[in-house]
Amino acid sequence: MTQQKYRRFTLAEVVLHALQAIIYIALFITGVILLLQRTFQTDWISPGSLSVLHRIMGIVLVIFLIQTFLQSLITPSFRILWGTIAEALKWKPSDIIWLIKAPFHFLFHRISLPPSGKFNPGQKLNILVVLTTVTGMSLSGIWMISVPGALLPWYIHVICFLFGSMLFVIHLYLSIVNPPTSKSITGMITGFVPLQYIRDHHPLCLNEPVPEKHHVHLHRLPAILLGIVVVTILLSGIYVFGPDRFILKGQQWAQSRGMLSLMPGPLTLSHAEAIKERQCLNCHNLKSRPASEKCIECHEIIAERIQNSSGYHGKLTGPCIDCHTEHQGSDVDIRPLDKASFNHQQANFHLSEKHAILACEKCHKVRPPESSIAKKMVKIRYIGIAHETCLTCHKNFHQDSRTEECLKCHISNSWLREDLKFEHNRDSRFVLRGKHITLACEKCHNTVRASGDELFRLHNIGMECKDCHTDPHAGQFEQKCNECHSELDWKSPLNKPFHTVESEFPLNGKHTALTCEKCHIPAKDDFKLASPKFIGLGTKCQSCHEDPHNAQMSHSCSTCHSDQGWKGMYLLFSHNEHSAFKLDSLHAGLSCDGCHTNTSQATRYRPLQKHCELCHNAQTLAMQGIMTPKQKLFESDPHWGRLACIDCHDTNITHQSTDNYAARCISCHNTLYGKLFYDWSKIFLEYNAKAASLLDNDIIQQLNRVRFHNLQMAAPIWKDAINRIIQTDSGTR
Repeated sequence: MTQQKYRRFTLAEVVLHALQAIIYIALFITGVILLLQRTFQTDWISPGSLSVLHRIMGIVLVIFLIQTFLQSLITPSFRILWGTIAEALKWKPSDIIWLIKAPFHFLFHRISLPPSGKFNPGQKLNILVVLTTVTGMSLSGIWMISVPGALLPWYIHVICFLFGSMLFVIHLYLSIVNPPTSKSITGMITGFVPLQYIRDHHPLCLNEPVPEKHHVHLHRLPAILLGIVVVTILLSGIYVFGPDRFILKGQQWAQSRGMLSLMPGPLTLSHAEAIKERQCLNCHNLKSRPASEKCIECHEIIAERIQNSSGYHGKLTGPCIDCHTEHQGSDVDIRPLDKASFNHQQANFHLSEKHAILACEKCHKVRPPESSIAKKMVKIRYIGIAHETCLTCHKNFHQDSRTEECLKCHISNSWLREDLKFEHNRDSRFVLRGKHITLACEKCHNTVRASGDELFRLHNIGMECKDCHTDPHAGQFEQKCNECHSELDWKSPLNKPFHTVESEFPLNGKHTALTCEKCHIPAKDDFKLASPKFIGLGTKCQSCHEDPHNAQMSHSCSTCHSDQGWKGMYLLFSHNEHSAFKLDSLHAGLSCDGCHTNTSQATRYRPLQKHCELCHNAQTLAMQGIMTPKQKLFESDPHWGRLACIDCHDTNITHQSTDNYAARCISCHNTLYGKLFYDWSKIFLEYNAKAASLLDNDIIQQLNRVRFHNLQMAAPIWKDAINRIIQTDSGTR
């Protein structure tokens, strides 16, 4: 049995609906994707391509609507559209009741809905909302394209899109999924629907009595199943996207008060950082394009340039957004500068010489502070680069405010030393002379480390020798080096001669031929002459010379010695003037070591006794009858202890004669003793004659020391010595 059909829509309505649906679905899909990508700040599909496609479809929709409107004015078959709009505008109390009862009917099927005509109240509402939202989106879209950056058309467009999308989804559900109403889908394809569907849902269209039987319009189960499917898809999407990332994006969206969904693309990092709470109205206007006045509220330097007509921006006309277009991405540079063709002479800083060949980044490079969200990004800054002094770009390698005027010494074409304008003798307080002329700069202008850099120091160096040179004399002299040294050379010729007559220690005699090191002795052989001690050496002989007399003398060395020589003809010592022992005729011809014998430490000079016994020990022992200190073999001489040596020896006669000695005997005794002296002298001469051929000369001298000092001892020892030699010779033969 063939099912009866009812023509619900004309061919014109079917065609118009189909075309509109295709355009609307394309706009819906591209709009939803754009909105989601902006909300979650992702690029699943190229935003630029989507935006272009969305705009094209929007323009097509506007053209289609205009054409349909004009067609409905001149073509009768299209005028039915006005009837559809008129039907949607007809509202009765029962329609209101229908809308109120519809949600409850969905939950409780026992609640019935009032009968409807060609369109039920829900369809009427859909027609009006579609008409309103499509009109709103079309007009706001045109507004957005014609007035870029105005916020109000964006707000209108999104609001219309949200309402339209909500009803579009409900419309799709009722026409495709919901069983009781899905039968009407054929009406959008062929224009015909089952007659029974009209009786059940639109009975007022028929000239038939309205059935009393209650019909279900909305089924719960399909809605629940569809809801489960949608929730599953959403949860799967969140899982793939990442729950933590989803929450973070949601928080960012909430913090922006939903403005992320409106932004056609991320702001550049510098603007995203600077705009408080990312409020759109900080830069945008509601109805018009972003005004340049809002730009220069932040970009004060550019505002100053524009006001003063200085620099590159001071010569430009037109709004800022003609050149600087935002929302192209966080890493996009919105300054459309062609570095190759840019004429830097239009800027406040004219390039010349070395600056003209530098890469832009050498000067226009600014790293954001660590607190910045763009801290990892090296930015190029073109405006606000200070250029009043060289130090805004170049480090002050001299670390002194007095060196900030670089061009006093340098030229901009070269910083090299050979190209310096600086002349030391003209431009400084320290005139170079002598050895200083040939020195390398670094010898005086040393480098110091500051903040990890080696810096060249020019000021506060000092102009005294001690400021550059270490004191080789270790502080022995006052810091007046030029009194002794010359800048021509540090060693010779000296400005000041040393050891002159006026000096504390003038050099004379043997001292004049000595080298400095003989007195000013370096601590080690390889040490410089400047290192020894010069001050406080002392001017006395013992300051340099060891005392050969081992501290026996109480007077100065110069009493006896001359610096022309220390011995012989240069000896100044006089025994009669400089000692307590005056030399008589007997002692005057003697050598010094005859009395001053050597000891283990030094020759003994003091103290020496003045008694004859100290030197003439053999004679003294002989008078006591002693051959050796521990062997007394003879009686003491009768004169021992009764006479002094000078009673017999005349100290005024160098070689005392026999007659003189005989006279001394007669002076105490009588002439008989004088004769005895002669006799004994004759005997001793005979002994000497005999001993001369037999005994060593040393033994003969030893025997002669006894002689008249002890006659009782002299004769026996002479005889004994001679006899022992004779006997020895006889035994040998």
